[in-house]
Amino acid sequence: MATKLIAPIETLLTKLTAAAEAVDFPPLGALTVDVFWAIAEAQPELSELVILAEREADRIRKACDDYDSVTFADSLYKVLSRAGDSCLAGSARQKLISAAAQLPQAGKDLDAPRIVMVIREAAALFLNRSSLRQSAMVVVDENRLLVGRFFSVTFRRTLRVPEDGKDYPLPPGFREPFPIFRVQDYAYAHKVPRHWLEDGGFFIPMHQREAMFLEFSGFKWHPSAAKIAVGNINAITGEEFTESIRPHKQDYVVIPDQKWLDGINSLSGRVRQFIAMPLGKGYTIEEQVTDEARFGGIQIGVYGAREGLFPDEDPQALQRRLKELAAREQARRGPQPQYMPSTGPIRPRRPEDDFEMGLAAGGSIRQQIFEDQYGYQTWDHGSLVRLTIRIVDTVTFKRITSREAPPTPVSAEHYTKAGLPWFHYVEHAPALAPSGILARIRGVRQIDRLKGTKTAPAAAIPIKAEQVREIAVPTREERASELRKSCKASLRAKRYTIGKRQADLLLELSPKDVTGLTIRAECNRALSRFTEAILDASECLEIKSDAVSPLKTRASAYFAVGNYAGAKSDASSLITKDPTSQDARLLRADAEYHLDELGDAIIDLTAVFEQDELHIEGRTLATKVLHKLGNYELAMKNAEMVLRRSPNHPTALLYRGDSSFRIGNMKQAIGDLEKFIQLVPSSKQTEYASRLLQKARHFNPPPQ
Repeated sequence: MATKLIAPIETLLTKLTAAAEAVDFPPLGALTVDVFWAIAEAQPELSELVILAEREADRIRKACDDYDSVTFADSLYKVLSRAGDSCLAGSARQKLISAAAQLPQAGKDLDAPRIVMVIREAAALFLNRSSLRQSAMVVVDENRLLVGRFFSVTFRRTLRVPEDGKDYPLPPGFREPFPIFRVQDYAYAHKVPRHWLEDGGFFIPMHQREAMFLEFSGFKWHPSAAKIAVGNINAITGEEFTESIRPHKQDYVVIPDQKWLDGINSLSGRVRQFIAMPLGKGYTIEEQVTDEARFGGIQIGVYGAREGLFPDEDPQALQRRLKELAAREQARRGPQPQYMPSTGPIRPRRPEDDFEMGLAAGGSIRQQIFEDQYGYQTWDHGSLVRLTIRIVDTVTFKRITSREAPPTPVSAEHYTKAGLPWFHYVEHAPALAPSGILARIRGVRQIDRLKGTKTAPAAAIPIKAEQVREIAVPTREERASELRKSCKASLRAKRYTIGKRQADLLLELSPKDVTGLTIRAECNRALSRFTEAILDASECLEIKSDAVSPLKTRASAYFAVGNYAGAKSDASSLITKDPTSQDARLLRADAEYHLDELGDAIIDLTAVFEQDELHIEGRTLATKVLHKLGNYELAMKNAEMVLRRSPNHPTALLYRGDSSFRIGNMKQAIGDLEKFIQLVPSSKQTEYASRLLQKARHFNPPPQ
């Protein structure tokens, strides 16, 4: 990691250590919060740390101010334990938990050095990229699951095609997909099995013998990879689901190249449709491959691309937004001359879980599984996010949620008789060969004919306490609310890189979010990304025309890119909203100066001086305006007012020196210009000052 990112953290930790050794508690609170900010700024994956730290920030600062080491240690413990769950993997998480376990006793003992030692250990773990779980947050967005910014999956209800030996085109997806529910939301009502809570994850309702397909979304400019398993059996290879990506045998799909997956890869250029069937009856793919019904449901593993291989933002988006903005402005003018952690490995189902279902094989559908055009080395194994989706029957679904399941879909026969369309998707990319294991899978109809033998479910596997982790996945609204708070905190702390990063995440969830657009606009402006700032502020003003903050941001950004007319227009709007705004008056005066509207600039500056006669920035600008007007004596007087308050003000020195030269006061000119060159040794203005100094010395040579 870059030294420039690590150095500020080391400096803060050194200050923390010194304060702890002196038992000087008041500085510890602010320094501790600053350490978390600096770590998150250095590690993009740790934006969650800021959210967690900000929840406890006020409590931490107040506790340290009051020498309340117990509360300080307690708040710090909450932050570190939750951050460990959210951000760290395996042994790193255990190390952090062990270190944080020392905090309660350290707080009771008023042992500040020990508390700081824990903070140091935590910082080392967070800054080690190999310790991190993944950067992707899993969010329930209505009826789809979003994993990070670049992958989402929807479970689509569809027609069940006949098992008659024919190959069918793609059946249609119904308008309403299967609803997705978080297991965690039903934890306290005791309506779901305890081991579901151990695994976390989600559940969906399906009717027996109902068909489904998976619909994926992503971006071509930043692809993802995903393993799909049914009952822990890989739907591409027929082998057991594993976390590692194989180098010589593709067992995953690439998103967005693979738009849908309707079934198991059992035939060349064909799949056998996913059909819901009860576990323990011998129908499911899992039972036919393993002779057991241990898992059921669907398992998905999502992998991000290795860092630096693909852009994090759409390369074409900026140009598109610029064109859209120009088109909107033209239309207004008329004719002229705006992580979650993974749910972890699924535990085997219990014998009593007869209400759970798995996926069996149905009829044949023409669909290819595309080859990976990027290569297995593209995907970051350490970024794996595992999703567990359980399937329950409609009776159980109603018992858990008190809701009715979606109605049974129309049959394929009724659909066809009604003359409704089927779909054929023509593919031209290389496809994977079928799986030999999956080719031997019997369909539901075949098993119906052979029915008679049932496979008993496997015995339950005991789970140790240390294996259990309870994780809540936020809804889209909850996640957006947390990000809004974090964005605001980042802006207040002037952590613009983190603020922009979190605003990006917020706007992925809610593209028209006014808070997200406003904060990203200001962060972009502060990071000198002026074009992006203008676009975000403009989009925000399209949504909320009376907003003040994005108007200020856009005015400033317009000025920075040299669009002085735009800056003046926005500053005028700000003055209309608040005639006493000195900042708006000053910005408009500066724009007018650059537009050679010097009389208007004088009027605005006069309004500024009525409120603050010695306004430094105003007097500096007045010096430039009067100099441009050729009124060198008044320019000098304004420069002198600035220099009385700020004797080393470079602009005031340069313009007083220039004005002095022009009225023949060479001694004053030489002194000011020499001092300016000393303060600003290299710039275009320095080159000008040097030439002017030579002329002044020529007219006023030093005594021999």
